[in-house]
Amino acid sequence: MYIRKSIRSYKGATYTNYVLVESVHTAKGPRQRAICSLGDLSPRPAADWLKLARKIEDALVGQADLLDPANGEVANIVRRVRERREAEADSAAARTASPHAELINIDPSRVSTERHREAGPVHIGYQFWRRLELDRILAGCGLSETVRRLSCAMTLNRLIAPCSEHAMPDWIRHTALGDILGVDFDRLAEDPLYEVLDKLYPLRAAIEAALVARERNLFNLDATIYLYDLTSTYFEGLAKRNGKAKRGYSRDHRPDCKQVVVGLVVNRDGFPITHEVFAGNTQDRTTLSTMLDRLAERIGLNEGATVVLDRGMAFDENIAELKRRKLNYVVASRQPERNRWLADFEDTDGFAPVLRAPSPLNPAQKKTSIEVKTRVADEQTYVLCRSEQRIAKDRAIREKHEQRLLADIDKLSRRKTNRKDLSGDELWRIYVLLTRAETAFRDMKSPLAERPIFHHLEQRVDAHIFVCVLAYHLLIAIEKTLLDQGIHTSWPTVRDTLKTHQVCTIVLPTSDGSILRIRKAGAPDTDVLDLYRHLALPEAVIKPHHTWTKPNSD
Repeated sequence: MYIRKSIRSYKGATYTNYVLVESVHTAKGPRQRAICSLGDLSPRPAADWLKLARKIEDALVGQADLLDPANGEVANIVRRVRERREAEADSAAARTASPHAELINIDPSRVSTERHREAGPVHIGYQFWRRLELDRILAGCGLSETVRRLSCAMTLNRLIAPCSEHAMPDWIRHTALGDILGVDFDRLAEDPLYEVLDKLYPLRAAIEAALVARERNLFNLDATIYLYDLTSTYFEGLAKRNGKAKRGYSRDHRPDCKQVVVGLVVNRDGFPITHEVFAGNTQDRTTLSTMLDRLAERIGLNEGATVVLDRGMAFDENIAELKRRKLNYVVASRQPERNRWLADFEDTDGFAPVLRAPSPLNPAQKKTSIEVKTRVADEQTYVLCRSEQRIAKDRAIREKHEQRLLADIDKLSRRKTNRKDLSGDELWRIYVLLTRAETAFRDMKSPLAERPIFHHLEQRVDAHIFVCVLAYHLLIAIEKTLLDQGIHTSWPTVRDTLKTHQVCTIVLPTSDGSILRIRKAGAPDTDVLDLYRHLALPEAVIKPHHTWTKPNSD
């Protein structure tokens, strides 16, 4: 291939055009065939024309560098060339199919299918990637089309079947993701995936902020309550090159392994707002100020918002920090503060039951009876909570350990809050929203398999966790869309249901020796079709693609 300059005059004006051409052999000898018009290339030096032509030729046969800085320009030209060739191939196939009729004669004994690929999970994952406008967000951060596609593939892998970057190319090739994205992943190796992590690392804050804004508008999310919690994630190996890899309190029950601590803020619907990766020996109580700064930087934390914290951060300095920022708060009191209210627990007057509906998936479920009452002291509102299960347990304790009775009356912590406009029932319900953050951590660890971490470089570890967070954005968006329609189900259940929907190639040998191959998705089962409808997604995974093979052709 090479580029040819074309000059023509029309009505006294001169027009210059550059055409990508190739040499073809014909019965009359070699001839030039125009492949694609490139327009005016005059700003580019003539010495670069041949280099550009070779890049295009390499890309067309799948040999282009996946992360080549010039790939955006090349990819645009390659797309135009492929579209033209596909149009020509479809036209030729239509002429070859039958010169006199629309029907072709098929040998039914030789009909087969090949290249079956799982399509349902990647179809939904990709459609929600588009719905959240992640491709636009990544493009706005300056990432190339190739990096955006690989970022999408890596996020969908984490959502559907998490594996290492080493194993990820094989997983991608065994799904219909290449068909959906229109990309040939046959030669994809692991190195470009590591490079994608390196490119995402400095852009995490900008991507996260833009994604939160998109979700807030898309789902009309509440922006007044923020739930903050922490977890730990451990390493396989010594991670000597990661300064954050330290031994500390392990929530994974792996004190033998180095770890990092991950802080996550979610809203009341469970959507991530911001996250931060701390050293593995970081104490929970020391992280609050940093996370409040991150919230202010990324979404603009408004005065009067309510921050919900667990008892691990219920220290005087943190309460003072929340007050200084003019934020409301709901926190679980620590043991010394709980003891001051023991007499109030002996007095049953004033306790009101919290009505708790059973799970829609289990109407026969019996919820633990919870009672609450409020007390005001020192400009704080305290919510005292007790359960009948704990009362029964405490009776046994009383019989055996009378002197320890009052210290263990209640099952739940006494809540401390500065909000005076809410009832005890409402405050209790706000506090238990903290389980949204706990659920997010459970999902990120399983099924998104955030742990264990095999990366050793600090920026790769942080980027790995960021990809897990992106996958969780997709997961919670899918579950939220279903929940808004009264469908209470989890992503693992949805994912397993979708596995039956596949893409394959139907091989149709004809009576004249030609073979027609049709690449298309199968008809979805009823339960899969119902999910597509509830999620407002197209049933068609890909457009059918026809390929003809003539007799005696390679």
